[in-house]
Amino acid sequence: MKDVGGGGIGIGDDDVGMFFEQARAARRDKRGGGQAPVTLLTLHGSEADSPVVDALDLERALTELEALDGRKSRAIELSYFAGLSDDEVAATLGISSATVKRDLRTARAWLASALD
Repeated sequence: MKDVGGGGIGIGDDDVGMFFEQARAARRDKRGGGQAPVTLLTLHGSEADSPVVDALDLERALTELEALDGRKSRAIELSYFAGLSDDEVAATLGISSATVKRDLRTARAWLASALD
């Protein structure tokens, strides 16, 4: 389990990894196993304008983002996978809410580009 930002909120590799393992299992299933499509806005905002993303491509892109900018990657993990609010992400990472908003906006744009 990663203690993200020293704030006592941990995201286990199993927590995030479980999502991607389910995607691998669905890919092995001929018809996708009834999995709902993943979008960059699945948990936030309107999905109507968000493109569908292959979960394994998302995993690869998140790994690349982690190598480039660990804080932005952790902000995405906390926001999307742990379901924290921007204020909670800010407290966990020890940064301001405004920085979290910028990091998430930048990270989503980078992920969209990497997944295009």
